[in-house]
Amino acid sequence: MLAAAMRKYTDAGWSVVVCPKNAPMEFIAVKTDKMHFVRTSAPDFAGAYIQNAFSNMADPIVVSGEISAPVFTNINVQSRIMLRPMPKKAIVPKKGPVKS
Repeated sequence: MLAAAMRKYTDAGWSVVVCPKNAPMEFIAVKTDKMHFVRTSAPDFAGAYIQNAFSNMADPIVVSGEISAPVFTNINVQSRIMLRPMPKKAIVPKKGPVKS
């Protein structure tokens, strides 16, 4: 589940940092001005997990569901997070000099 969640974040263009073993979150995902503290199981002390995320200006996210279709939930407001893959850049041919 952890690898699938990390892959979803990286496919959506987020940078992922794996946390130390005893950290309250399993990894941190960062994209421009957003930061998510991510766990793959519900925390024992949800209030402490939410407070830790807020003190670092991050959203507390819990991943559930199947490995093939993980569900990302912000546990503070109980809303789902949608991670969309980044669009692939189209290759545009360079225009050469105009011949007269």
